[in-house]
Amino acid sequence: MNLGADDFITKPYNLEILLSRITNILKRIYGNLKTNSILNYKDFKLNLSNATVIYMNKSLELTKNEVKILCCLINNKGNIVKRDSLMEYLWKSDYFVDDSTLTVNINRLRKKLKEIGIENAIETRRGLGYIMP
Repeated sequence: MNLGADDFITKPYNLEILLSRITNILKRIYGNLKTNSILNYKDFKLNLSNATVIYMNKSLELTKNEVKILCCLINNKGNIVKRDSLMEYLWKSDYFVDDSTLTVNINRLRKKLKEIGIENAIETRRGLGYIMP
């Protein structure tokens, strides 16, 4: 439990209890995403309720981490967001997360955005962090 587990269930387990615990964990994870919330940045929109980006009549589905990264950067547009701050926001700790994990997530997000025509939305500021200018 000290290594990041949320809960545990002993065998034999009751299916109703299992489903209830899974539901509660999902509510905790996704509960901070406001229903029908849409964030605007330049010419695209981030829909938090269904984890999509909309740009020029094209839609793109994002993972939970990609939504969190984009949400954090849009909410701080024009300001540099430190790597450590992003890691804390994404994983609630940077203790067990390798630094390259954030880089992989950022690069995957950039690639997805580029596929629908959004280029250079996320800039790297070497030694500082990331910014959406």
